[in-house]
Amino acid sequence: MRAKQAQEQGHDHTMIHIQNSGLKEIFPKQTTWLCTTCLSRGTTAKVTAYNCDPSTRSINRARWWANLSPAQKQTLATAVRWTDDQLKEKDAFFAETVKQSKPHKPTNTKHYNQRLKELRSSWRKQHGRSTDARKATGAANANTTFVAVPKRSLHILRARAANPNQDMTQEKKQGLKRHWQDLTEQGIEPNPGPRFHSNTNLNIWQINIRSFHQRGWDVLNLAKKENIQVVLLQETFLTKDQGNSIARSSKDWHFFHYPSLATQNSPHGRRPTGGVAIAVHKNINCSQATGYHNQAGEWLRIAVGPIYITSAYRQPNATAQHKEAWNKTLSEDLASIGATTCFCGGDSTMTPSQMT
Repeated sequence: MRAKQAQEQGHDHTMIHIQNSGLKEIFPKQTTWLCTTCLSRGTTAKVTAYNCDPSTRSINRARWWANLSPAQKQTLATAVRWTDDQLKEKDAFFAETVKQSKPHKPTNTKHYNQRLKELRSSWRKQHGRSTDARKATGAANANTTFVAVPKRSLHILRARAANPNQDMTQEKKQGLKRHWQDLTEQGIEPNPGPRFHSNTNLNIWQINIRSFHQRGWDVLNLAKKENIQVVLLQETFLTKDQGNSIARSSKDWHFFHYPSLATQNSPHGRRPTGGVAIAVHKNINCSQATGYHNQAGEWLRIAVGPIYITSAYRQPNATAQHKEAWNKTLSEDLASIGATTCFCGGDSTMTPSQMT
């Protein structure tokens, strides 16, 4: 009935019902109708949406045909009453269509994905960012937009902001005419700070808290009163689930936590003996970059705009092997940041000269 209605509406398709024609094994379950002329398939609405032109080269249709077995092709030819010559013509037509088309996907997906990673890594390196995507911020962060302005012009803008009446004609003549744009005249602050704070300082606290359950919320409430934007915490004694719960429940702070692998007995069972966290005021855009933990301790690094901030803690009684691994991973991570501004704070239970 549907096929007859389609013909009455002026469509040129000659449709057959797939299940009634014994072609159910060749087509997906959602396919109902097939045009015996152009091989369009699907619902009546989908089939009649296209003109019936057997000379049209459809790569999807050609790939579908190429995936059919010889037995399935013969079954289809019998159902639509094709001769052997017509079946050979269809084979040749679809083979040529596939040959002329672009590859559906790379022949070596692993090599293709590796090449994409190399290109993205090269782009981040050219823009002064970390080559590791997990450690990238700034230009590699979708929340950040960069405007290409020469370094010299930035110095001129700062000088003009400090001395509005100073004549900058000479500086503009020194090759800066093409790039000159006084952002301060457009309402842009010369040194904008966090959105909720009027000055340009990023106030950071660091404290070994010795149990977040006992002192954590008191410290964060005091930090809010003192206008502190970032709080680095060590020895939180929190499990991974507890850290996630605090992150979900906190209204004023972004809470990033990295649990400890070391545990000890307590009246309530085994509990972590370390753990690090970083709390950032909710009005500041930030994201977790990376972290590490072993039996010697843990460290966590986040990105606050174009700045990296790390909170670290090292156990005092760890083995030399675990301490060496902890020192190495933290040192390599800080070195990988390159020229990006960073701040590292924590409790290493040692002096910097002992980090060997």
